[in-house]
Amino acid sequence: MIGHDVWIGMDVLILEGITIGTGAVMGAQSLIAKDVPPYAIVVGSPAKVQRYRFDPQTIEGLLASQWWNLTPHQLADLPMEDPVKLLEALKGFVVPDSQPGKVVVRNKPFSAEHHPAQ
Repeated sequence: MIGHDVWIGMDVLILEGITIGTGAVMGAQSLIAKDVPPYAIVVGSPAKVQRYRFDPQTIEGLLASQWWNLTPHQLADLPMEDPVKLLEALKGFVVPDSQPGKVVVRNKPFSAEHHPAQ
């Protein structure tokens, strides 16, 4: 499963059954052989966490905010370039809980399936 706002570099190989956390970044040509935590930056073969994009409190706040469920119009009015300001702007704001389901990708034979939320 791949979370929201994930950056996948060129020629990254993600093994079957791996979960990529929201906000993770995977460097080009990395081999993702184990789960990647939210907002981690991983590189290498096998990929290892080099650092996190934000401090633990900001990561916790971003995950709790579920900002990715907002409409594009709502997002346009928020300071998306600064996560701390974003969290401040979202205080008291109720973000609708939305689960679009998940996409499962299998290697052998290759297939991609969408599983709707239940």
